[in-house]
Amino acid sequence: MSPSLGDAFPANVRVDFAQKCITPGNVILCYSNAAGKDKRCVIVGINIDKSKVAVLLFNTDKPFIGNKRLESLQVHFKSDGNPYLKHDSYLNCAHIEFVPYQTLIDEIIANPDHVLDTMSKPDFDNICTVAANAKTASPKIIKTFGLSGYLFQSNN
Repeated sequence: MSPSLGDAFPANVRVDFAQKCITPGNVILCYSNAAGKDKRCVIVGINIDKSKVAVLLFNTDKPFIGNKRLESLQVHFKSDGNPYLKHDSYLNCAHIEFVPYQTLIDEIIANPDHVLDTMSKPDFDNICTVAANAKTASPKIIKTFGLSGYLFQSNN
């Protein structure tokens, strides 16, 4: 394997860079256990002890066709104006996947080019609102990963 530009930096600089990249709203490439391969995903939260990172995965095709409840939780993103996408995609807000924090640190240190970009604030707020109100994640997960502020408020 040939050395990368990142190899020229001291280890502490690479660790610091990786830690700064694990921020809600950042779009990265990471290994998905559900998909069995690297996927584009957006970080939506980190638990308090920084042991797990919550991510939502991008898909090329709209999954759950025919299941209106889950199909409606697929947020469409055009590649135009979103440099982290190669083509139009759907963000699966029906399933929050969890990645060990240290695994992401190690992956970013080894592959700094896996940090793709940052999602716009309006897009990020929208997907967090969809995911938090989807009823497919438990209230405990929503609270643990900081998504409680995106829950719809009842007028009761």
